Amino acid sequence: MTVLALAFHYCRKQPALTAISGNNREALMKRRFKDLSPAEVLALAIRAEEEDARIYQEYARLVREKFPRTAAALDAIRAEEDVHRHRLIQLFQKKFGNEIPLVRREEVRGFFVRPPVTFFGRDVVGKIRRQIALMEAEAQQFYTRAAGETSDVELHSLLSDLAAAERQHEALS
Repeated sequence: MTVLALAFHYCRKQPALTAISGNNREALMKRRFKDLSPAEVLALAIRAEEEDARIYQEYARLVREKFPRTAAALDAIRAEEDVHRHRLIQLFQKKFGNEIPLVRREEVRGFFVRPPVTFFGRDVVGKIRRQIALMEAEAQQFYTRAAGETSDVELHSLLSDLAAAERQHEALS
């Protein structure tokens, strides 16, 4: 059996996944957010915080030479994103153990996907600030939605705290 045939066979047996036909290949449809388990929601949040921190690090690298204060502010936001990620990991380990499932943003229907990190031309700092405001607003919406859908008090508390922190980041941008 080819890898593609195995993937198709697997998809038919999974309730949250469906196979679709494309021109050349079969592809998996995105999962609905409400179909994610609490462990998968935490895994998605961990991955999003990690990726956002790396994006801020890259923005800082791009502007460090000409705009050192902006780079320092981006470094501070990146450090906060790392703190958020560590809090999420600690809660995940406490509730679910050490094996974090792989859940990517692009695999979840309606979940925000980050554009490539490329800024050229005029007003690079302005473009970065606008992108940061958008990133933080999307993260805040995710945490607010996730907190509203969980019945776990500890998870709800952490997600609500992170939503508030993301609101503060958005205001700073």
